[in-house]
Amino acid sequence: MKKLLWISRHEPNKTQISQIVNKIGEVEVIGLNKSTKEEIKKYISIIKPDCIVAIIPRTWFSYLLYGVPKSTIFLKPKCKTVHPGESREELCKDFNLDSDILLDPKYKRWEEYITRGDKIIHLRHSGYERVILVERTLLFINWK
Repeated sequence: MKKLLWISRHEPNKTQISQIVNKIGEVEVIGLNKSTKEEIKKYISIIKPDCIVAIIPRTWFSYLLYGVPKSTIFLKPKCKTVHPGESREELCKDFNLDSDILLDPKYKRWEEYITRGDKIIHLRHSGYERVILVERTLLFINWK
C-alpha cells in the first residue's frame, strides 16, 4: 500500500481518493493540516510519501518540491464552481457528497458560516494537475 499525504484543511472526498487509487493503487491517506511551508516540508521528509496532494498557496510548490524524490507524485486538485454563492437555505439540490465541496470565502470553520447564514461557494472536484519542478520552473500538467 502506498502513502498518500493529503495537505489541506478539509478531508478528501470519495471521488478525490478514487481517482488516485485508480492510477496508483491502494493508498493509506495521511492527513496534514499545517500552517507553514517549513512544517509541511519537515513532515514530508519524515513520512516519505509516494503521493502528495496539496491545497496550498501556489508560491509554496517550488519550495516543497525541491529535494522531494522525482518518483513522488505531487498533485494539486482542480475544482469547478457549481454556484459562486448560495445561502445555506438555498443549498443546491445537485450537491453530491462524494465529489462536492462547500467553501466559505470569509470563515475557516464550517460551523461559523452555517449558523451565520452567509453565502457559500459550491465546488465540484474535476481532477488533478501534476506539479513538476523543471530547472526552477513549475509546471502544472493535467493528470489523466
